This record gives sequence, structure tokens and C-alpha cells, in this order.
Amino acid sequence: MISVSQTLINYIEQDKRVVNDRLIRLISDSFDANPQWLKTGEGERYNSEKGVRVTKLLALFDKLKPRYQEFVLSQVDQFLKMQEEEDGR
Repeated sequence: MISVSQTLINYIEQDKRVVNDRLIRLISDSFDANPQWLKTGEGERYNSEKGVRVTKLLALFDKLKPRYQEFVLSQVDQFLKMQEEEDGR
């Protein structure tokens, strides 16, 4: 989701690399997470309810078998097309 390698994640988990501001910004932007919470654990975890929903959706999606993930993605594509038609695009 944030386009960082598994190797980098492993290094961070093993305290061989530090989390820099660029990575904090990527996580914050991608998940609507509060950067201060990511750095210090203080404050609210998310900037909005959207962040909570995105995190929940990703966790649920990850539990699906690949064939069901593909189905969900195709349904989302259909909803987006319907939305565009409703908006007159």
C-alpha cells in the first residue's frame, strides 16, 4: 500500500533502520493516520473516521481468498462506474 519493501519493514522491526519523516508521511497520507500518534503514540490514532474505515477495510480484504479479493475489486469498479454515471461524467 505504501510501496516500501518487506526488507525495510523487517529492518525497522529489528531496530536496524529508523522510521524517517518520509515514511511517516506515506503512512499518514495512505491511512489518514495522525503523524504525531505515529511518532509518539500521543493523540488520536486517525485524523478522521475515514482512516478507521480504510484500516478496517484493508484488514477484512486481506482475510479474503484471492478469488474473492478479485470479486470485491470488480464490484468496487462497478460502483465507481455507477457513481460516475450518477454524477453525469
